[in-house]
Amino acid sequence: MTISEYYPDLETFLTNLKGVKVDYNEWNWKRFNIGGKPFCAFCNDGTSKPYIVVKCEQEFNELMRSAYKGLIKPAPNMNKYYWSAVTPDMDITQDIIKKMCSRGYRLVLSKLPESVRNKILEE
Repeated sequence: MTISEYYPDLETFLTNLKGVKVDYNEWNWKRFNIGGKPFCAFCNDGTSKPYIVVKCEQEFNELMRSAYKGLIKPAPNMNKYYWSAVTPDMDITQDIIKKMCSRGYRLVLSKLPESVRNKILEE
């Protein structure tokens, strides 16, 4: 199954956030970026179940990993404090994923230079 089959409205939700651009990296991850910085990616390496990586605050990640043991884990090949890997599952609703992605979006947006942030918000 694809991520869109688990969470049919997620990609539209992400691309409708102000200033979001989509690209692909060398691993063919579909990345959602704000100001050139990723905050979320759909990952499918073809060898395992697809998963979503999301950037959030360290404390929030710890809370989510504790609440959804085995389904939300530190993201592989990423900073484990700020990036979590979410395995799509019926126990993790689309609303929960949207909440995590919204937090990631706001976190990355807040770290952009003020001039870049203001330009994005004015679009």
